[in-house]
This record gives sequence, C-alpha cells and structure tokens, in this order.
Amino acid sequence: MTTFYGSLQHNYEPKREDNDICTVPFLEATKDSIIGLLDVIGPTAFAIVKSDVSGNIQKLYLKYESDKERFITLGAMLDEEKEANKSWAKNSATDALLWLNRGLGFICSFIRNVLDTTSADKILESCMTRAYESSLKEFHGWMAQKLTSLTFKALPYREGFISSLSNGAPEEQFLDELRAYHQLLELHVQTIDKLFIDRDLDLKHC
Repeated sequence: MTTFYGSLQHNYEPKREDNDICTVPFLEATKDSIIGLLDVIGPTAFAIVKSDVSGNIQKLYLKYESDKERFITLGAMLDEEKEANKSWAKNSATDALLWLNRGLGFICSFIRNVLDTTSADKILESCMTRAYESSLKEFHGWMAQKLTSLTFKALPYREGFISSLSNGAPEEQFLDELRAYHQLLELHVQTIDKLFIDRDLDLKHC
C-alpha cells in the first residue's frame, strides 16, 4: 500500500552544500505536501490556513517567474529585495517567505507532536494546540487566535488521522514515512530561518 507521504510527487530535497534552497522544488514540495495534508485533515476547517499558504506560495512563484535565472534560490530573492530596500514592501517575496515558513514551522511542530503522542493522548486537537502556541500564536491577534482554536476542535482523533493518510498501509510504515518527511521539513524550516538571520532580516516582523 502507498501512503500519502509515499505517493507525493514532490518532496523536500536534502540539504545543499551552500545552505540555500532551490526555489521551484521547495514550492512544489510545499504545495503537494502541506496543501495536500490540510485537504485531508480538514478541507473546510482549514480553508483559511490553506488560502494563506497558497497565497504565499503564489507570491514566491511570481517573484521566481520575474527572473528565473536570478531567483533560482530563495536566498537570491531575499538578497535582491534587501539590496533594493524592499524586503518588507507590500507583497514582497521576503514577507511571503517569512509567513510561509511560520506556517511550515507550525505544521512541523504538529507532526512532531503526533509522532510523540502516547496512547493516552489520542486527541489531535491537543497536538495542534501545542504546535500553534509554540509557533504562530504570537503573531496572531485575539480574534484570529479564537477562530484558530475553534478550527482545531474539528480535528479527528489520532487513529482517524493516521487512517486517512496511510491509505490502508500498516501504521508503522506510515509512521516511518512521516518521520522521514518530518526530518526534511524541519531541515527546511531551520534553513529558511538561517537565511533570514544571516541577512539581518527580522524573524519577528509582522
């Protein structure tokens, strides 16, 4: 049986020697795995989150399309906008990447919580809540926090989550593939954070 993660057309690539990230493979992997995951666990409940992620992916695609040779990596986009003093301009690639990576960090933390969940804690709401509180919550206003909290209540139990993504494959096979995916996702989140830090770009910018 092929699981959700085993059937991905695009997945995150191993770390590059120059500690940068190739633009198109990254965006394709994010679109396939993150948008696909949100569709499975709650297409209606997570419609706003999906729209936000999709919008930031589109902004980065548009930046890439404006000069494919120059913007072959995410670092090149950040460099160009910093040099032009446009890092935080409206609809900038820098801002889009920052918010996209915050979303990826949120999903990354959620997956880690699922993998660490004990048999006594099978409610995904708690996994998602802990992930949210350690990542996105500080950047959201009171109303957004309340709406997000309500969204989490629509999540299935851990058993249903695994069943919907494993596609009939043994649970251990699915969890092994989830762990492998998580390692690559976490690596990309950390690498993007470092791209910002190395360029003195504020990770706390709102």
